[in-house]
Amino acid sequence: MAVKSLDNEILPYAAIYFAVNLRNGKRYVGQTKQNPPHKRWKEECKPDRTKTYHYANAMRKVKKDIPDVKFNYVSDTEADFGYFHFEVIDQWRDEMTQKDLDLQEILGIEIFDSLSDNGSGYNKTTGGGGF
Repeated sequence: MAVKSLDNEILPYAAIYFAVNLRNGKRYVGQTKQNPPHKRWKEECKPDRTKTYHYANAMRKVKKDIPDVKFNYVSDTEADFGYFHFEVIDQWRDEMTQKDLDLQEILGIEIFDSLSDNGSGYNKTTGGGGF
């Protein structure tokens, strides 16, 4: 039975994923509730000029560097886009709340050292909804 607060509602599916730029080693850690997660990644690879954060800029650069690049589905938990590789770090079914997922994202960003301010990644915030 779902709790009224969305932060405490159990999510049907949740995942933390990792993307790495194989050219420069920069990393990105994100979360998704989209199952399978490769659908989320495919959306992120579309060149959207309204998004100006580092990760979106990197996705546009792939398209510029490799004009005929295609999203390459490897499995439900792995994919490639040009010189980017995506992979699920962990996934849960019917056991995580949004708050728990946010905490896992924060932990993943810390573990993979993916903050953009130190030059090693594309994450602009420490995760968990931008805090």
